[in-house]
Amino acid sequence: MFHLRQIKNLKTQSAIVKTALSITSLAVLAALLLALVPLQPSAIVNGQQNWQLQADRAEKLTAAKNMNRKGETLMPSMIMKANASQSGINVARTNQQAGGAAKSYAVLNVEFKDAASRTSFAAPGVTTLTAVDRFADVFVESDAAYNAVLKSPSVVAAEFATVVDAPPPPPAVATPVNGDNKAIPDNIVRNGYKSVTGKGVIVAIVDTGVDFRHPDFITYDAAGKPTSRLLYLWDTTMAYQAGRGSRAPFSYPNKTSIGTLFTKDQLTAELRRTTPTIPATDLNGHGTACAGISAGNGNGYKGDDALLKKITPGVAPDADIIAVRVDQGDDNDGLENAYLINAASEWMDKVAGAQPLVVSCSYGGQSGPHDGTKIVERHLDARYPLNKQKRAIVFAAGNEGGSPMH
Repeated sequence: MFHLRQIKNLKTQSAIVKTALSITSLAVLAALLLALVPLQPSAIVNGQQNWQLQADRAEKLTAAKNMNRKGETLMPSMIMKANASQSGINVARTNQQAGGAAKSYAVLNVEFKDAASRTSFAAPGVTTLTAVDRFADVFVESDAAYNAVLKSPSVVAAEFATVVDAPPPPPAVATPVNGDNKAIPDNIVRNGYKSVTGKGVIVAIVDTGVDFRHPDFITYDAAGKPTSRLLYLWDTTMAYQAGRGSRAPFSYPNKTSIGTLFTKDQLTAELRRTTPTIPATDLNGHGTACAGISAGNGNGYKGDDALLKKITPGVAPDADIIAVRVDQGDDNDGLENAYLINAASEWMDKVAGAQPLVVSCSYGGQSGPHDGTKIVERHLDARYPLNKQKRAIVFAAGNEGGSPMH
């Protein structure tokens, strides 16, 4: 039941409790309050007295009264065990945690001689929780640590606060012995990897298109004459017109070409014309940026900075390029022709022939379970089985973590 001093404190907070209440009324009120006031998690231990009473009792025990046979002051956990039969305190909790994964600590409120004494104090097994001026609250984890606090000449007084059980620490993360751990970011690869520059490999960009006029996708001879690095550019959004490019590799059921296909020769001829005949092939810029990161040769940088000249090229600056434009790029409604990914894969597999082909798709979506069970995903699996050599397809993991859609 509540102490009378607790009832007195409650009186000052509530106009309901009157000075004229009888002892019987107080007892009834105390019972009601006990039913209404939630107990702290550690308030009752197997129906015995609460831990605060345990702390109160430990505070009142003097060092002289609690000396063991070696003449050392007992740590609070030892005091609790020694006095359990007298105080009614259940020590199963402490015993269980001592042998388990969690760890028990005693908390002491300590007063030092001055701030300098507090700052200079240190003892194994004593960890400061918080401190100001000459006062500190500390964790102690052993009898030796507890005695080190009490016997320190820098300490004026120390009061036991409580015993806490800390959860086990998180498991240690092993340092990887190789570069396979995906938690560790890979180094940024620019201008090839060691001696590998992508020569003889095709990098295909399925995206908003590629600006084939960008210098990073052009080589120049000694006379400055340009040659396109793109083997093909299939613009699925550009209506085919006779005399401009070629029919696409696929048609609609009504025999209309699904866009326009440009070959390397056609693109090179366009680069050498003074009057352009092919409209822009990337109004968004996303596909061009992705192509530059993966296979740009660095020709777009015209400065003299040696470092920038070195880091401007993409991962595979000597690779051949295929671009498949699946969106006009003039809105944010998604890639309108992304449904062609399997058709484009069939065509690219044919034109690549014996050359290694890497298909890069820097886009994703929120439809489906994202577990590879959609038909379009299993269709792609069939086209790019793990045991198929010289073929790979890569999709973006997504960059919509900040979008309010999850």
